[in-house]
Amino acid sequence: MASSPITGPAGKPAGKPSPFADRRINILIALVVGIVGFYGFQSWRVGADRDAARSKLLSDTATELAKETPDRDVLSQLMARIGRLPDASMSAELLAPQAEIELVRGRPERADALFGSIASSPDALPSDLRLGSRILLAKHAGFGGDVVEANTMLQQVQSMAEVAYSDSRDVKDLFRAWQASVRLWDSRAADFAKQLKANHGEAPESRLAQLNEDFVVKRDEQLVADLLIDFAKAPDELRAIQTIVLLQGGDVPSARKAAERHVIEAPGVQGVRLVAAVVLHACALGSAPESADRAVFVKRRNGHLDWLDKRVPAGQVKNWDSMRQLR
Repeated sequence: MASSPITGPAGKPAGKPSPFADRRINILIALVVGIVGFYGFQSWRVGADRDAARSKLLSDTATELAKETPDRDVLSQLMARIGRLPDASMSAELLAPQAEIELVRGRPERADALFGSIASSPDALPSDLRLGSRILLAKHAGFGGDVVEANTMLQQVQSMAEVAYSDSRDVKDLFRAWQASVRLWDSRAADFAKQLKANHGEAPESRLAQLNEDFVVKRDEQLVADLLIDFAKAPDELRAIQTIVLLQGGDVPSARKAAERHVIEAPGVQGVRLVAAVVLHACALGSAPESADRAVFVKRRNGHLDWLDKRVPAGQVKNWDSMRQLR
C-alpha cells in the first residue's frame, strides 16, 4: 500500500525547505554583508578623513591670512596644497583663499582672474563682495591705463564695499567705499567720511578720512605720524600725505624719492599722481631757470598733470593748473 504524502498545516502538502534554513547559505550571506560593510566603512572613513584634511587646510590658510604680516613661504606651501585638491579651480570655497594669497603676494590681477567672476555674480555673498572689493581696489591702484576701465573698477568697489558694510558693519568695508569715492572724485566721499566719523570715530580709517578732508601740514604732522603707526600697511592716501609732510619739512630729496617710488607702486591713484606733480614742481623751482634739470622736472611734472587732466570729471576744479605757469 502506497504511503500517504506528508502534509503540513491544514492538510496542505509541505513545501520545499527555505534556502535560509541551510546553514551554509546563511554563512555565505553573512560573509558577503560583512565584506560590503567593511569596504563601505573604509570608503566612508576615507571620505571623512579627506573632508577633515580639507577643513584643516582651509582653517590653516585663514589663520595665516589673518596675521598682520602673513609668512609668504607658508602661504606658498598652503597655495600648493590647495592647488592639489581636485576642485581647486572650480570651488568658490577654494578659489577665495587662493585669491587672497595672490592679493598678499601683490598680484591683484591674478586674484581677479581667480575670483572676479564669483564676486561679480548676482548670487555673490557679502563675504564674496568684500574680497572682490579688496581685489579691485588693489588692481585699480596698479592700473594707470584706460579711464573708463579704471572708473568701472572703482564703481564696482563702491557698490561691493557698501553691501559688505551693510552686512558686517566693519570699518574696513566702509573705508574701502570711501577710498573708491575719493579716487573717482565722487561727492559721495564726503558722505562716507561722515559715516566713518559717526560710526567709527576713533578708528584709524575714520581719522584718515577726516584728515584728508582738511589737512594742514604744521597742525597735523603728529596725526600723520600716529596714523602711520596705527595702520599695519599705510593706505595710498596716507602715504601721499606723508610725502607732503616731508616736502613741507624741507626734505625735498626724501620727498622726491618717496613720490617716485609711490608712483611706481600705485600709478592709478590720482592723489599719488598729484603729490608726485607737486614734488616735481618743487624740484623745478629749486633748479636754475633755463637749466636742463628744470626742463626735466617740468616735463615729468606735466606728464602727471596731463594724466590727471584726462581723468578729472567735467566741472571739477583743476587746482593744479597754476603749476603749469612755471616752465
